[in-house]
Amino acid sequence: MPRLPTLGPIGGASPFVGASACVEAAIRVVRRAERLLTLVAPDLDDPVYGDAQFIAAVRRFLLSPRYTRMRLLLTGRATPPPDHPLLALSRRLSTAFDVRVVPRERAGLAASFLVADESATWLRLEPGCLAGQLALDNAPAARTHLAVHARYWRELPPQRMAFAEV
Repeated sequence: MPRLPTLGPIGGASPFVGASACVEAAIRVVRRAERLLTLVAPDLDDPVYGDAQFIAAVRRFLLSPRYTRMRLLLTGRATPPPDHPLLALSRRLSTAFDVRVVPRERAGLAASFLVADESATWLRLEPGCLAGQLALDNAPAARTHLAVHARYWRELPPQRMAFAEV
């Protein structure tokens, strides 16, 4: 399995800084999604992924009357807590929410990104840093990040949500 490439800044994207701006930017991407949300993150120990407004936005997206899906790819070395709100949502909406975990020996992508369909991208290059870039209506950036996601997604088995064996 190839290693994930290093990601860089998105040309023409809007920067965001701070916890509230980071959450709001992520929610803007979720709201842009029509069919597919893709989240790649080293871990879920992050104030954004457990934020009640972010979880509510993801829930609204997944419960919309159209066919929708969310894919979560965890690329870090830490085992996610089973009671995390995003994982709890994935268990309740298991037909619309897929989770895969990169094996520990292949883990290591520091960047986090959220992509709505092939149009909007939320990117943070460093874990724990509440600053990044928001690119709305930027299909080339979205496709680049989706390609990074796809390199691992196809080769990894779906995860059971207990995470005991991870």
